Amino acid sequence: PTFDEMFARNSEEITDKATITINDLNGGTEYAVYAILRAKGSNTLSNPQKLSFTTEEDNSNNPIKIKNIGYDNVSFSIELPGNILFQCIDKAYLEYMGLTIESYFSTEGIAIRDNGPIEVDWYNGGRYGDYDMRMTEDNTYYIIAAKSDGAAPYPNVVGEIYYKEFRT
Repeated sequence: PTFDEMFARNSEEITDKATITINDLNGGTEYAVYAILRAKGSNTLSNPQKLSFTTEEDNSNNPIKIKNIGYDNVSFSIELPGNILFQCIDKAYLEYMGLTIESYFSTEGIAIRDNGPIEVDWYNGGRYGDYDMRMTEDNTYYIIAAKSDGAAPYPNVVGEIYYKEFRT
């Protein structure tokens, strides 16, 4: 996006002090917020200011760890050893199809087979093996993962299905 597009989508008019509320952050993730002030009715800009912070770990046994989220990409790891299945999918698709995470992943979903643990850079237009990666700005996604029995050609989910929700 251009500078003006970013201002149009992500700006507020303030007169003295401002509080920024950011929702739906992932646990144990590093974030950076940048702020630039622009004088009302002009193009006079302040120097950019950066605030970096890390959210607290969610203290769960979830093996999916989100490292970075961009406009049309996400970097994550799945810390499950051995045969695994995983997918990164648009939440709206599941809602449209009337599927839960579990029903999609166990019966209907096209899961990617791999051997864990793995690190993944998922970005729009990319490929992971034979699978096309799709991701667009301003959408909610799930990363879903589970151990598998490794059976060919159709492995079965073994044990718990894990997921992390995030928004681009």
